[in-house]
Amino acid sequence: MNSIDTESTGEIIKKLRKDRHLTQEQLGEMIGVQKSAIAKYERGEIVNLKRDTIEKLAKIFEVRPSYIMGLVDTPIMLNDKEVKIIKAYRQASESMQTAICTLLEIND
Repeated sequence: MNSIDTESTGEIIKKLRKDRHLTQEQLGEMIGVQKSAIAKYERGEIVNLKRDTIEKLAKIFEVRPSYIMGLVDTPIMLNDKEVKIIKAYRQASESMQTAICTLLEIND
């Protein structure tokens, strides 16, 4: 991990909430808790969030649950098509991978 490995779950929730211009009250309404619960999450007073709460937050913020928990440093959720593309790339020969990177203008 790099930049987020020092961020707590609460800091991540706060950042995601602010990035989406949501108040604590609005976010609380979206997941079915009081504003005070969101404030406690963000301050780190509640460290063991319920699984369904993490899943709701991930869905709202369109990130992986593991990102909210601070376990991975990339929030990206992939749809089925994107997963298939990645699997196909990984199964492709090295020369095909190089061609794909060239086509997409991806330089290592």
